[in-house]
Amino acid sequence: MKRSGKNRIHKRVLAEWRGASEPRDTSARTKEISQVVPKLLQSLGLKERFEEEEMMGAWRELVGDFLATHSQPVSIKRKVLLVQVLQPTLCYDMERTLKPRLLAQIRNRFGAEKIRDIRFVPG
Repeated sequence: MKRSGKNRIHKRVLAEWRGASEPRDTSARTKEISQVVPKLLQSLGLKERFEEEEMMGAWRELVGDFLATHSQPVSIKRKVLLVQVLQPTLCYDMERTLKPRLLAQIRNRFGAEKIRDIRFVPG
C-alpha cells in the first residue's frame, strides 16, 4: 500500500474515533485583509466614498485645532472640497492665505488627482 493511502486511512480512522474530521489546511487559500478590503470596496462602489470620509476625517490633523474648531469639511463634489467656516473673516483669511498650503498638503497625503480645489463658505 502506498504512503498516501496509509495517511488517508489513518485520517479517516482518527476522524471516526473523534467523531469529527480534521480541519482542512486552508493556508493556501487565505489572504491578508489588506489585499481583500480595497477590492471589496471597489466592487461595491464604495472606494471613493471611503476615501472622501478619510480626507474629511483628517481635517483636524491638516489644519490644526484652532481652525478645525472653526471650520468643517462638508462635502466633495467634482473634486472640489467644500469647507464651511463659522466666521466670515476667518473664511476670507483661509481662502487667501491658507488655501495653497492646505491644497498641497491634501494632494501630498491623498494624491494629486483626488482634490483639484478647495472652496470655503461662511456658515
